[in-house]
Amino acid sequence: MPSTPVRSPAICLAAWCLLSLAGGCTSTATLTTLQPAELDVRGVSRIAVLDFTGPSDSALIARTTVISQLQATRLYRTVDAAELQRATVAPLYDVQGRVHAPVALEAAARMQLDAILVGQISRRRDGVYDVGSATLQLGDPKITVSCEFELLDVRSGQVLARGKTESTYQGELSSDRASATSEGKVLQSLVAASAAKVVAKIAPHPVPVDVELATANFGPGAGSILAGNKFARAGQWLEAKQQWQAAVSENANSDAALYNLGLAHEATGELAQARQMYDAAARIADKDRYRQALTRVEAHQREQQLLTAQAGQATQPR
Repeated sequence: MPSTPVRSPAICLAAWCLLSLAGGCTSTATLTTLQPAELDVRGVSRIAVLDFTGPSDSALIARTTVISQLQATRLYRTVDAAELQRATVAPLYDVQGRVHAPVALEAAARMQLDAILVGQISRRRDGVYDVGSATLQLGDPKITVSCEFELLDVRSGQVLARGKTESTYQGELSSDRASATSEGKVLQSLVAASAAKVVAKIAPHPVPVDVELATANFGPGAGSILAGNKFARAGQWLEAKQQWQAAVSENANSDAALYNLGLAHEATGELAQARQMYDAAARIADKDRYRQALTRVEAHQREQQLLTAQAGQATQPR
């Protein structure tokens, strides 16, 4: 009688894992899209960011976060309080740290700026009580950081935009000061998050988007798809695009390759090409992720007109 081959459980498990990696498991990557400002702030490209009021450590984090994120857009020239103070002999702040708005506006006008940004940081603790040198926690403590802001027009002194942002943490606080869940670290994170929301209110800003990658188990182009996925997970979208273009060349009817190539176009700002690839993938295979990608990129295309207008207004002199 012919012998029956013996398959080791370990070998079978290894083979199953390889197949899972090849196509059975969901793989994700993160792309970044530029979103329009939430408020309509026209003609502002040169901004003085003054010291925020509130607890000094939090106020410093808020101001530096706002400056760095405005600069990262490459649409704005920012000036800090020290630079603005050199443009006037009068003090920018009173003894309580509040901004002398007329003095600040006059100094900003001398520097040919468009607006000044002022803000206030406040913090609230619920369920956390200081008892002597000890800290008592009741239930799940809640820490909230709020940031109120105003953007003032240099020419008229009128408020161009105002608002309030808020970030909250709820959960147990660690007594280890180095821990990410210590009260100090939590506060730092919340202040930075609230300040970032201020930038989102007044300026175009990057937003990370988690997306699913398509895979292929076998057939023409499968190897290039997997290689592209590896690059995409590392944030190397140009390299991923090259691999997925090769996959489409090998198999023009691969919905996975077409969809992934759409992701690469979306990640590099080529929205029309991204929509074309998503539509082609959806025509071959009706899958939720393809329909969701089409909806997402269509929304981005609608926002693009507003984004272009905001970016153009920010770079044009008033």
